[in-house]
Amino acid sequence: MNPLVKIHSSEHAKKLSAKGSAKGGKARNSVLTPEERKEIASLAGKARWAKAKAAKEVEPVVIEVHPRAPRAKSLATDATLPFSMFKGNLKLGPEDMECYVLNDGRRVFTQTEMTRVLTAGKGSTNLDVHLQGNPLITNEDSVKNIIEFRVPGNPQIAKGREATVLIEICSKYLEARDQLLLRTSAQKRYAQQADIIIRACAKVG
Repeated sequence: MNPLVKIHSSEHAKKLSAKGSAKGGKARNSVLTPEERKEIASLAGKARWAKAKAAKEVEPVVIEVHPRAPRAKSLATDATLPFSMFKGNLKLGPEDMECYVLNDGRRVFTQTEMTRVLTAGKGSTNLDVHLQGNPLITNEDSVKNIIEFRVPGNPQIAKGREATVLIEICSKYLEARDQLLLRTSAQKRYAQQADIIIRACAKVG
């Protein structure tokens, strides 16, 4: 069958259907009473109103946005920590010690420097490990007070103790040596280093 003929027939059928609907509507209205026509129009209006109201009452989709969880506070950016204002070297006998002056006025040696000087650079860099062998140094002593501070330009938090703590540690070692309380050769060597440090401090003040 020719496609053009098919399209023409389809369009012709639609026109006839629309024309028939229009005639049917007019014919129906001609046999209805005014009251019946009014009731039909009222029902049609209510149907349109209900349809429009239903479209407006569609429940909106709520998208809940959760705020990003705050990042854990880093010690490296903690403004409450003291910071180094000056950095220098202090000569104690044959040793040069790196030292810091904090913004609160405290003079501080890092734990690494204190351990290096006390042990002559031998053994663990953990100062507490070396202090355990001295019975005169207890956990309650001020030598256990560790200071965390920031060094400008360094993202790592430095840990140290006040410079006067080094003198306290050395004094405890000399006392323990005089009381024959040091048992190991390592502890006796620390006492020798303590003697050098105390003598050097007497010269520099």
